[in-house]
Amino acid sequence: MKAFWESFSLVFVAETGDKSQLLVLALAAKFPLLPLIAGVTSSIIVSQLVATSIGFLLGEAMPVNVLNFLGGLLFIAIGLKTIISPEVAKERQDKVECPAKPFLKVFTLYTIGELGDKTQITCMLLASQNNNFFGTFSGATLAMMLANSLGLVFGKFVSYQLPEKALKAVAAVTYIVFGILRLVDVLGRI
Repeated sequence: MKAFWESFSLVFVAETGDKSQLLVLALAAKFPLLPLIAGVTSSIIVSQLVATSIGFLLGEAMPVNVLNFLGGLLFIAIGLKTIISPEVAKERQDKVECPAKPFLKVFTLYTIGELGDKTQITCMLLASQNNNFFGTFSGATLAMMLANSLGLVFGKFVSYQLPEKALKAVAAVTYIVFGILRLVDVLGRI
């Protein structure tokens, strides 16, 4: 039980106000609720399972500079694509025609955003130290879901208050800012 509460509290604190929580806020304004919840939840489970497994089996954190650098570049590219993409109406049409497509987009974006994140590193370190795979995994996963639920609720609320073009601009700027911050963080460690 100690591993669960330690993992839950540390990951929840690390996730609160983190870029992935803000990413959920931006995604909530762009995607339908069910694919959003399914994509984020699936990604959280997969990313925490990977982090816990690596920490549990290897006992040390994996090198994250390359992943953070590539993730930063990808976030900037997504932000730029969002700015220059032609029509929001096509995105609405995609939502109606293929419900799996928003799920895959959300899952991919969130998973990439989590690669090498401080919550993953925290989970890896805890798993390497406490020898309780299930306690660490379940605590970290529940903490991530709770923290990101707050971002999702706020993001959905905001999406009903702002015009779609403004939401698109906010989402694009969010991706670009987090991409730049990730690159600055990696370059600062070199």
